[in-house]
Amino acid sequence: IGNFTNLQSLQLHSQCSISPSHLSHLRSLRNLQRLSLGLSPILYNFHPIQQLTTLQSLHLGCIHLNDLTFLRQLSNLRVLSMTNCQKLRDLTGLRYLSDRLETLMIKNCMEITNVVPVGCLTQLRTLHITNCKLKDITPLKSLIWLKELKLNMCSLIDDIEAIGHLVELEVLSLVSCTITNKDLAPVLLLKNLQKLDLNYCRNVSVIPVEL
Repeated sequence: IGNFTNLQSLQLHSQCSISPSHLSHLRSLRNLQRLSLGLSPILYNFHPIQQLTTLQSLHLGCIHLNDLTFLRQLSNLRVLSMTNCQKLRDLTGLRYLSDRLETLMIKNCMEITNVVPVGCLTQLRTLHITNCKLKDITPLKSLIWLKELKLNMCSLIDDIEAIGHLVELEVLSLVSCTITNKDLAPVLLLKNLQKLDLNYCRNVSVIPVEL
C-alpha cells in the first residue's frame, strides 16, 4: 500500500488482519485524506497514524483502541468517527483537536461515561453519541456553534438542561433517552431548531405547543 503515494482514501475493514507494522507502511501516503480502519482483532498500537498529517477524516472501529494521544499530530483532521471501541474510556486526547475538529461521532463505545474533553472542541458543528453509557451532558453546553446533536440510545441521560445553551442547533435527536415532558423545557430555547427526533422516549407523552 505504501507504494500508492497518490492515494487519498483508504478503507480496511472486517477480515483485514491489520497490525501496527502494517500501519507503519502508511507513512509514505503523503496525500491520504480519509482513513477508515475497522474490526481488526490484532491492532493495538495506533501511534503510526500520527504520521499521516494530511488526514482530514478518520474512522476507527477497533476493539483495542484505548488511547487517543496519537491525535496530537493530526493538524488537518476535521472528522473523527469511533465505533465499537469497547476499551475506550478516556477521551482526553480529543483536546489536541480543540481548534480544528468539526464532526465527532461515537457509537457503541460502552465504557465512555465522561465527555468533559468533548466540551473543549470549540469548532464542533456535528456531534453524534450513540449507545454509550453517558449520563451527564453538562460539558456539552460550551459547544455554542453546534448545528447537529444526536444522543441516541444513551438511555442514562435524564437531564438535558445543557442543550438549552446550544442556541445554533438545527438538528436534535434524543431517540430512546429517558427524559420526561418537563425535561423538554431547554428545547424551547432553540429558536433555530429545524428537526427534532424524540422516537422511543417513552416518558414523553406531551410535546410543548411552543415547539
